[in-house]
Amino acid sequence: MRSTAILGTLLLSFNLLAQKAPIKFGKISDEELNMTAYEKDPSASAVVLMDYGTSVISYDQTNGFKIEFERIRRIKILNKEGYSWANFEIPLFHRGSDKEKLNGLKAVTVNMEGNKPVETKLGKDGIFEDETSENWTTIKLTLPNVREGSIIDIEYSVMSPFIFNFQDWEFQTTIPTKWSEYIARIPEYYDYQKYSQGYLPFKINEQKSERRTIMLSSKERTGGGGFGSGASQTNYSTQNIEYNENVYRWVAEDVPAFDEEPYMTTYRDYISKMNFELAQIRFPNRPVELVMGTWTNINKELLEAAEFGGVVKRSNFLNKFVEEILAGKTSDIEKVDAICKYVKANVLWDGNYRKYTDGNFKRVLDDKKGNSAEINLMLVSMLQKANLRADPVVISTRNHGFVRQQFPLSSQFNYVIGAVEIDGKLLLIDGTDRGLSSFMLPERCLNGAGFLVSETNSRWVELAPAVRTKTLVEALVSIEEEGQLKGHIEIVKEGYDGQQMRKEYHAKGEESYIKSLVERNQWVVHKQQFENLKNLDEPVKEIYDLTLNENLQADVIYLSPMIANGITENPFKAEKREYPVDFGKGFEQVSMIKIKIPKGYVVEEMPASMAIALPDKGGRFLYNISTANGEIALTSLFTISKGIFTQLEYPHLKEFYARAISKQGEQIVLKKSTE
Repeated sequence: MRSTAILGTLLLSFNLLAQKAPIKFGKISDEELNMTAYEKDPSASAVVLMDYGTSVISYDQTNGFKIEFERIRRIKILNKEGYSWANFEIPLFHRGSDKEKLNGLKAVTVNMEGNKPVETKLGKDGIFEDETSENWTTIKLTLPNVREGSIIDIEYSVMSPFIFNFQDWEFQTTIPTKWSEYIARIPEYYDYQKYSQGYLPFKINEQKSERRTIMLSSKERTGGGGFGSGASQTNYSTQNIEYNENVYRWVAEDVPAFDEEPYMTTYRDYISKMNFELAQIRFPNRPVELVMGTWTNINKELLEAAEFGGVVKRSNFLNKFVEEILAGKTSDIEKVDAICKYVKANVLWDGNYRKYTDGNFKRVLDDKKGNSAEINLMLVSMLQKANLRADPVVISTRNHGFVRQQFPLSSQFNYVIGAVEIDGKLLLIDGTDRGLSSFMLPERCLNGAGFLVSETNSRWVELAPAVRTKTLVEALVSIEEEGQLKGHIEIVKEGYDGQQMRKEYHAKGEESYIKSLVERNQWVVHKQQFENLKNLDEPVKEIYDLTLNENLQADVIYLSPMIANGITENPFKAEKREYPVDFGKGFEQVSMIKIKIPKGYVVEEMPASMAIALPDKGGRFLYNISTANGEIALTSLFTISKGIFTQLEYPHLKEFYARAISKQGEQIVLKKSTE
């Protein structure tokens, strides 16, 4: 008898939940077609009528376990502002030769023409493919023949070999949603950490366990091995293995549009959403496979990755560049500054956010451009070759969302910066923005904490600004006999205020920059001067001789003393806020203004001084005004001392702004003297 190896096949059978799917592609009701407004939000430009998705882990004899995600989405376009909802994106993950596959894509626009619904199907000319990052491709759809009143139906499925990439589900978006439903069917062998975010309750939140069967098929061949062994024979057998399948169903109904407010990261951090992270795999008679791992393991993986730690260690050709750059430099701070300036001057950022390179810094220098990983990992490599203690730091940028440190997953990061330790102090560096000094991170990077990747001391580091952001205005103003208000103003901007000024100045040119300044402040500028426009290590300075467009010839003069740098509008208008206020950084605005009292006038009325502060030293506002020697002296100081305020602190912050704006808007009353 001769026995062959057993060939195992897992045959899995999955059924949908007992209830029928609440939507069928293309089957649109008269009520949906004739809708002209959404009664629960009459201001809505579009509304998601139905969003239905299912994710099932199934087994394929050829490819093994896989995730099959199916989705149907229906949107009503109510007016022209909603036309952008005719664009839709489907992200697909790929790694190496494996990739997610898009199947069964159907999309249609339905319009009423006369009394008859007419369909316009999505054609190939409305489908585009975009390589979003090193592991993601985005399929972009643009639906045809969209107009006010259109219904858009989209249906597709994604087959994924990546069990760790279980589809998350967003129940909320920036337009209202009438019904959003998600079903997940997960065999007990896969342990996903599931966590919901947002502030809206589910209409339905169900979980149950159902018995399923795995049928293990095998075959055994006997005989046919030689003389006298008889004819060969194949015997088939099956073995049934029962297991539990966990079934989850979530439904959200009448979900309001998410209103984006000032000072937040990406709205996806706060919308109502269900997230999945694969923690471990537990098959019978096998050791438990830990998937989520630890930050220690992630640190090791990044150090050993050829496109990350490997390319930083290698690239010995950089030694020659470093030697030339550091000629004559003695202190470590000088060396870091010189290398940063060299990288910025010789490599232009191409605008792509990455955390891996293609492993070729020589090409980056030859092409004189690169993505964020190529620039910043090369910067780290050069600093190491200068014998400085430098390491990469992986981060998530503000538009990518915050990092949940309780989930050790490198997929949470989309960007890398550098860190260098000098005299016991850790300095964070980035080589992508030529408008910043060497030790300033781009504002997009100021997002919580980053993970420092190191052979000796990996850890979390705060992504805090290294320099203060401040605008100082000093002005001397006088009222001339003809009633004109003339002044000499000097404006000094530090940190990110300085960067913003330089960026606007260089983008517009001096003439257009002055023109926009005049329009904002109602000035007539007679003379201007700029200092440190190119010296990024010093504050930028603007100097103006000007006249204000006011006629102050009257017996009683009403004068607004905050001629510049005042806060004119409260960015916080909502009564309640459900998520933090994230400035990203603290900042300060200081105005020191002197106004000469015109001859023959006296101060009739003047604002009272004020001093207020936010709780827990979150900020302060000082307004001090006095008269002496024929002058009115005003000092206004507005300070926000930290980058993030919680929802509970929001009412205090809103009131703080309101009181400061009210005070800065108060006027001085000058009256002609009768003496």
